[in-house]
Amino acid sequence: MLYKNGVKYELTQKDRNDLLAVIRKFPVSIVYVPEKVNYVKEDGKEKRRFPPGVDIDLKNTVVDDKGNTNEFVWCENVSMRDKKLVYYPTSRHFNPVNVFTEKDIELVWFLYNCVPVIRGGKAATPNGIHEFEFSVPFLSQKSRVEYTQKLSQAQTIVSGDEKTLPEKKLNEIANALFVPQADKLERIELQSALIDLLEKGSSKYNKEQILDRFFELTEDSDLKKVSSLVNQGFDKGVLSLDENSRQIKLKVDDKEEKIGKKVPVTEDPKDWAIKALLGDESNLQFLELALS
Repeated sequence: MLYKNGVKYELTQKDRNDLLAVIRKFPVSIVYVPEKVNYVKEDGKEKRRFPPGVDIDLKNTVVDDKGNTNEFVWCENVSMRDKKLVYYPTSRHFNPVNVFTEKDIELVWFLYNCVPVIRGGKAATPNGIHEFEFSVPFLSQKSRVEYTQKLSQAQTIVSGDEKTLPEKKLNEIANALFVPQADKLERIELQSALIDLLEKGSSKYNKEQILDRFFELTEDSDLKKVSSLVNQGFDKGVLSLDENSRQIKLKVDDKEEKIGKKVPVTEDPKDWAIKALLGDESNLQFLELALS
């Protein structure tokens, strides 16, 4: 049974159609994300070894497209206690592979629309912790085609001539994507380095993130400018991270300025500096002068 804000919720035909547009047909599987699966050799053969299963909450708060907050619960039974609804169970144990048929459509709808820890779902967070994902061939095929189309567009832009992508803009994009020593590379070297990034990603970003960032940079002149200046600043030692205080510092001669708030250990210093400088015109001008 599905509940919305304490009231039993019946899936509309639109709800069903929207879900089927994604999963295409039943049965549908939810499996461990590939990164969680270990491959080991036993008796000379490679075998998959899954980590233990995970319990997933069956109550989640969802913000809809209009900004409204709603609490959704999926349960097998519900009772009243102290004038409050009590749902059971409160969580569901997920094994390495979980298969659902059409009779489970309410639960699948809930898992897709309301559970942020399942990758591939509508409620999944872009950079959140995902143990499981929807195993939907259509989605992966669609994603692959869209990625290939975008990659082709990006490669065409990068490999173009001076008229397509002027030297200055090429250099700015390379710096913004943190190509090492971009200012010292010839045009063909920059193009090759960018194509490698677009095709393979980096230790910092996967190839999909690199591609998305590339298009952000080609469309957002402020982001491109600040990203480029930050990369040059770290390359030339004008910007640095004090490991003890976790503070980014901008230093030229005897003058030193702190950039933004302390950098969390989970954040990349360059990304943190970019965010801080986008709203700090004074220090941005100081950085420009230091690099000129």
